[in-house]
Amino acid sequence: MFLAVLGGQARAGGADFSFVPVTTQVSMATAAQKPIEIKCVDRTGKPVSGVTITRVRLDMAPDGMAQHTAAARLTPADSPGLYRVDAQYTMTGRWQLSLAAKVDGEIETVTGKIVFEVAP
Repeated sequence: MFLAVLGGQARAGGADFSFVPVTTQVSMATAAQKPIEIKCVDRTGKPVSGVTITRVRLDMAPDGMAQHTAAARLTPADSPGLYRVDAQYTMTGRWQLSLAAKVDGEIETVTGKIVFEVAP
């Protein structure tokens, strides 16, 4: 565990947080009603609130088509640390969501990649 001491307080590093999938498959037909959901968690698996998403990229890199992207937006859901991935998928296959975020009180940026399946 990386800790940096700043201003007399011990702080966790960006690697102490991660994004994890709650769902790993979505249907193109119902993506608007039942989107992929992800969570930001700490090392113990506890959901983290106070997260500001700073970068979102959605592409088909897992299927060798990183240049094939789709617009995506993360919106907070009802639970702390839970986010809905609102996206306009253009084809079925494996998609990769790349994220960067800031956690309140932490200096380092949290980054992560989640791969999921878009079915017909």
